[in-house]
Amino acid sequence: MGTRGLRGERHYLETNMASKKATFGGKKLTALLREIALEAHDWSEEHGAITKGEALARLLFRRALGWEEVKISDEGERSTIKHPSEFAAMSLIYDRLEGKTPMALPEADQRVKTLQKVRDLAKLRVNGVTAAVNKAKSTPPPPPHRSKDRDA
Repeated sequence: MGTRGLRGERHYLETNMASKKATFGGKKLTALLREIALEAHDWSEEHGAITKGEALARLLFRRALGWEEVKISDEGERSTIKHPSEFAAMSLIYDRLEGKTPMALPEADQRVKTLQKVRDLAKLRVNGVTAAVNKAKSTPPPPPHRSKDRDA
């Protein structure tokens, strides 16, 4: 087994990452994030074993509720820094508890453009049908057809 050296290792990693980047889709990313979230992260006396997902949720709740940080300077002075609650964290938690999922902004912008195009096309169609109906109402109907047998 040979060694690649620093340059060889970097090239190997770059080519592997480039090939994985092309096949790395949204569903695969979600599956990997769920798998990583279940991994053990830490142990606490209060909660026991904590997974990475639980640790992330606790950090999110801490930011939503606000928290205090105690710092000790080199001289031994204690200072308390109070971090206010963050609206973005509160909103995210509330939406998730209500069952709503956050939309990514670039996709939302594209979706709005698509929806607007669909609305415009539907409006043109309805206007075209309305114009055709109005035109049909304004033109007099053709005279009734009379057969030759009746006239005689």
